Amino acid sequence: MPVVATPNLAPEFKNMNPADGDVLVYNASDYSWKPGTLRTTAYRIGSNAINRASTNTTSEEILHTWTIGANELPSTGRLRVQFFVETNNNANTKRFRVRAGGIGGTQYFNVNLDLTVCTQVITVDIYANGTTNSQVGHGLLTTLRSGSTASSKVTSAINTTASWTVVLTSQKASGADTVTVLFADCYLFP
Repeated sequence: MPVVATPNLAPEFKNMNPADGDVLVYNASDYSWKPGTLRTTAYRIGSNAINRASTNTTSEEILHTWTIGANELPSTGRLRVQFFVETNNNANTKRFRVRAGGIGGTQYFNVNLDLTVCTQVITVDIYANGTTNSQVGHGLLTTLRSGSTASSKVTSAINTTASWTVVLTSQKASGADTVTVLFADCYLFP
């Protein structure tokens, strides 16, 4: 195939040799095309959180943040946050939240763990609702000693054509209590 010279390509790609399967992404801000990827299988977003402990505070505290890039969640895609948490041995309130849109965003899961020594696995699914500005989802809590419980359906209107965040937070009744995220991950299913 001949070398293609296209004036609207980013400078570093003006004389590239396109091949079958190459993807170019249009950038409307500078009217250029840049190399991109077309993902068709699930993949992890950013880094995972391992042994992330809360600090001595009673305010809602971000334990981990995942950034989802512009257009990364397609109109029929799904985002899954899954985490494994442990709390100390008392009956004080220890609340966990998963929010789409940052610390002030929509709460897709909000659970109070006021049990004694408790280990939980929590899964939150956020589905694109057929468009890039409408989502629907829920959470599922699995307690390693007493079964599972699901949250109600939640909706949000996040513009996924721009970058956005999902945060995992905790809030405690007593700053001296301990909350540890043993493992947390975020996956995108295109």
